[in-house]
Amino acid sequence: MLGLGTAGQQVLQWLVDHDHEVVVVDEDAGVVARLSSRGIPAIQADGSDLTVLGRVHAREAVTVVCLLPRRQDFERVLVHLAGSGARVIVRVFEPADAVRVERLGGVPVVTADVGADRFCNWFLQNRDNLQPAG
Repeated sequence: MLGLGTAGQQVLQWLVDHDHEVVVVDEDAGVVARLSSRGIPAIQADGSDLTVLGRVHAREAVTVVCLLPRRQDFERVLVHLAGSGARVIVRVFEPADAVRVERLGGVPVVTADVGADRFCNWFLQNRDNLQPAG
């Protein structure tokens, strides 16, 4: 996993719960310390740095989850991993970025779409219990 953030924590927990081998690269020393204390391999570094990607053997990974916020960072990752066989799942904020990710061989997840789906599912499950304000 490249970057973590709030969404990444949920994905990471699911991967750990299902016994997937995971390495997290994040720039936040606090995040790295918390993960390391839980026995989750974590490296404090820039996930778009090609040297770091080499250190974590990203080209040999089955899947790389890229949660880096800047377009130039996820593009660098996608270009570096092109032809490696690793499936690269990239969280993006804009539909135009999703198109760019697909063109570079990645699998985009548009945050707004995922958030809307989660809200709709929650609403459908809770609509009978919602009371009007006032």
